[in-house]
Amino acid sequence: GGKKKRSLASLLSLHHDSTDDEDILVDTIPSKPTMNMNMNSNSNKRRKVVSIDSEWKLKEVPELPFLYLKERTSVVVMNDEPQRIASRIVQCAKKMNAYGQYCTTKAKATLTLDEMKFTIQLFKVSEKERTNKCVIVEIQRTNGSSIKFHKTARALLNAAKEKDMIRGSSSSAAAAQETSGSSSSSSDSNSHLVQSLSQPRLQTQSDEKENEKQMVVFTHTLEVVDALLKKDRVDANLLGMESLQLLTEHRSSSDAMVQFASNVVIAGEQQFEDIQDTIVSLIENGCSSSNQDEESSPNKDNNNNSAEEDYCRKIHTSALSILSNSLKNFVGNNSVVQSLADRLFISLLGELKRADVTPQNACLACKCLEEFFLKSAVLRNRGLELDVYNVISNCHNIGITSYPLLKSASDKVLQTLGEAKETNTK
Repeated sequence: GGKKKRSLASLLSLHHDSTDDEDILVDTIPSKPTMNMNMNSNSNKRRKVVSIDSEWKLKEVPELPFLYLKERTSVVVMNDEPQRIASRIVQCAKKMNAYGQYCTTKAKATLTLDEMKFTIQLFKVSEKERTNKCVIVEIQRTNGSSIKFHKTARALLNAAKEKDMIRGSSSSAAAAQETSGSSSSSSDSNSHLVQSLSQPRLQTQSDEKENEKQMVVFTHTLEVVDALLKKDRVDANLLGMESLQLLTEHRSSSDAMVQFASNVVIAGEQQFEDIQDTIVSLIENGCSSSNQDEESSPNKDNNNNSAEEDYCRKIHTSALSILSNSLKNFVGNNSVVQSLADRLFISLLGELKRADVTPQNACLACKCLEEFFLKSAVLRNRGLELDVYNVISNCHNIGITSYPLLKSASDKVLQTLGEAKETNTK
C-alpha cells in the first residue's frame, strides 16, 4: 500500500521490466527492446473480445427525446422503414471498409474506419407530433480525423436517403477506385524504382555530391524516429511509429526515402537495428507490460484502461502497416526477408485467426504474408505445411461479409498458395 502509483507513461511504456520491485515513476526505454517474445502474453488477453457484425437487424427504434439538440451531421428520412434505412447504411459502410458492432435493441452502431471511430444513432418521431412518418439518422465522431469523419458521414447520410443512394454508392465506388488507383500507382512507382536501381548508369561528380547530401538527410530523419521510439513518453512513441509509417508510403515520401526506410526496417542495419527490433516486438507482443500491470492493479481508473487500450491498438496496427509497406518496397537479399519471416510467421498467422475481431490488422497481415510468399519458395512451402490456406480462406469469407479490403488481400495470397500447391503436385 505504500508504493507510489506508476505514471501513465510508465504503464504504457513499450519496454517495461515487471520484475522490478522498486518504486518507479517513469520507465526509460533501453537502447534495445527487451519484450517478452511469447505471443500469448500480449494485452489482447485482457481486452474484451467483440466480433464485428455484418448486418443490422432492428428490433426497436427509440423515440427522439424531448428538447434534443441534433448534431449537424444528421438527416431526416421521410416515409421510409427504419430497417431499410439501416440496411442501406450497412451496405455503404461495407463499401468504405468501416466495421464494428450494430446494436439491434438501441438502434445504435459503433464503427471504425482507419483509426477513426464514430457512432450512428437512429431515432423515430411519433406520428402524433408530425403529419408524416420520419426517422432521424445522426452520426457522431468518437475520435480520429475530423476531416475523414465528415467525408464518411456525408456518404453514410446520403446512403440513408433512398433518393441519394445512387449518388452515395457512386461516390463510395469512386473513392474505392481512387484508393486502388493510388495503390497501383505506388506499385508502378516501386517497380520503376527497382528497375532504375538495377540498371547502372554513369554518375557525374555533382550526382555523387547530391546523393551524399540525400543520405545525410535520410540518416538524420531515421535518427529522429529512433530517438522518438526510445523516449519514455507514449505520445512520442506513437509519433515515432506514425512518422515511420509515412516514411514507408509513396504518397507521403519520395521514392528514395521510402526505399531507404524500408531497407532499415527489413534489413535492420547496424546503426538502426533498434528500429527493426521495436517493430518486431510490437507485432509479436503488443504492450505485454500493460497486461502485467493490469493484473497487479485491478482497481485502476477506467479512463487509464481506455487510453492504454487505444494506445496499444494504434501502435500495433501502425507496426503491421510499416512492415507491410517495407516488404513491398524492399530491394535486397531474400535471405534477409526469410530470416525476418521466421521471427514473425506465427504472429502474423495469429492476426489472421482474429480476423473476425480486427479485420484491419488481418488485412495488413495478409499483405505481409503475400510479400513473404512471393519472395521465398521455402516460405510458400512452409505456409502449405501449416495449413495457412484454410486460415486465409476463412479471412476471405469474413472479407466478403464485412471488410472488402480483407477479401482483396486474401485473394492474392490464396492465388499464390494455389500456384505453389500445383507446382508441388507436378
